[in-house]
Amino acid sequence: MTDALLTIAGLKKRFGGVTAVDDVDMVVPRGAVMGLMGPNGAGKTSLVNLVTGFYRPDEGSVLLDGREVAGLSPHQISRRGITRTYQNVRLLSGFNVLEQVVAGMYASRKASSLSSLVMWPAERRERRACLERADELLTRVGVTERHELAENLPYGTQRRVEIARALATDPQLVLLDEPTAGMNREESVAVGELICSMRDQGCTVLVVEHNMRLILDYCDQAYVMSFGQVLSHGTPQECVDDPAVQKAYFGKENDASGIPALRELRSDPRRP
Repeated sequence: MTDALLTIAGLKKRFGGVTAVDDVDMVVPRGAVMGLMGPNGAGKTSLVNLVTGFYRPDEGSVLLDGREVAGLSPHQISRRGITRTYQNVRLLSGFNVLEQVVAGMYASRKASSLSSLVMWPAERRERRACLERADELLTRVGVTERHELAENLPYGTQRRVEIARALATDPQLVLLDEPTAGMNREESVAVGELICSMRDQGCTVLVVEHNMRLILDYCDQAYVMSFGQVLSHGTPQECVDDPAVQKAYFGKENDASGIPALRELRSDPRRP
């Protein structure tokens, strides 16, 4: 039996007359890198927002390690062990790189607000521990610029800082929403390798991506959504080869001419 970390069942979300997420069932096994693909407007980010508490579902359940988290606030869900990044980088203006990651630890801080004001010994010890942990995480994601303002860094480096911040709460599950958006091939490969290292160190990852090369090369399994529903599930290659997926992407089965990503995949000599 699959050791499921995340189990989504019958999840629905409506916005007026539009059903953004329509009766979605999904299982993310513990220790897996799961891909989530789909055309624009398929409901992928809405699903992520439901899992992380930014939206409340109209129906259905979201279980993390067997415990219901649907309807909890983002803060509560983060404390339970789910964290995320965003399509557009959301770093704190005016904060340096080290401070960005320390900010991600705020939810797990144990010192009281009073101790943070007067800097009791326990608070000083915690502050040192946070800085050391932030330094370790930045090393892990390959960022060397500790004291630069985050907004002054290249876009790809900002993405890595955001991933380090997501890891700062020691999550069970990390949801990466289009982590390679705006990156070149070399940067995308580096992110793929980082995702694998996250898995190897015990983290489960759900990757929402349009970059099919990333999904094929680094994900264990994948789901494909279209019009708010799950269209396909299997290995990434099985999903790409599914006629229903091809039709959802470009309107006609077995015609990849409308999508450069698929056209590139089919001409890639590495493709089996």
